Amino acid sequence: MDNLILDVKNRGKPILCFDLDGTLLNEREEIHPADRRILAGDMESAVFIPATGRTLESIQRTFHRNGLFTDRKILLPLVLQNGSLLYSENEIFLSYYPFAPEVQENLITAAMQFKQVTFLFMDIAETHILSTTSTGLEAAERYEFTTHLFTPDSRKLHFSKVMCIPERPGDLNGFPQMIDALPLERAKSTPTILELTPQGINKGSGLQRLIEALDLSPRLICAAGDGENDLPLCDLADKFLVPTGALEQVQAHASKIVDVKREGLLQPMLDSVRTNTDNT
Repeated sequence: MDNLILDVKNRGKPILCFDLDGTLLNEREEIHPADRRILAGDMESAVFIPATGRTLESIQRTFHRNGLFTDRKILLPLVLQNGSLLYSENEIFLSYYPFAPEVQENLITAAMQFKQVTFLFMDIAETHILSTTSTGLEAAERYEFTTHLFTPDSRKLHFSKVMCIPERPGDLNGFPQMIDALPLERAKSTPTILELTPQGINKGSGLQRLIEALDLSPRLICAAGDGENDLPLCDLADKFLVPTGALEQVQAHASKIVDVKREGLLQPMLDSVRTNTDNT
């Protein structure tokens, strides 16, 4: 019954779907004060949906550190782990799409040959770290992951996303060729970090499944992101906002480039859908 009430409440509202790192969050993992005020308010003007490569535990910590949802579950629907893990409002689990077992085993076998690359294997609840380099540990700390050392028992888990973090430029050379025949989605979230999910699983397909699961029936979709893993959102979005400093190939798809350090992210997104509504 609660989900039905939420669906009716949200039906027809514009959707604002946004990346976290480099988009809603700055380099210090802080949310702009204007965005914090919006997320701490009633949020009645739109459906706000984070779409991130992170885990649920990771974004809980980040929101809490920014003073949001500290005494309750996250009130937003969530597209996590690049679309492989979906939640409705209040962290209600919806669906999970892991790698096929044979694909996962081939990925692990290939990763074990690259000792200067940290691989973060994510399942529905845990992140297992293979090859601990200083760069990889720094990334895990930045993204607020709780990591477990990869052991033989880790192979029994059902992973849905892998982050490949090289210690130095060039350390990942040869790895993409080793996994070329595997049915995977491949995208860079930063200039150096490669992210892998099952074929057909990305932020865009995750958002589409979430819309269908919650029967949101939106009038408009405005998306925002800064990495290659955000580009699948373009296929669904009426507007695609990109922060200054985003990858050049992502800026090429922008409806608008936003200085999020100055004005935040969410108000420009709201203004974008309102302008579009006013012109229809």
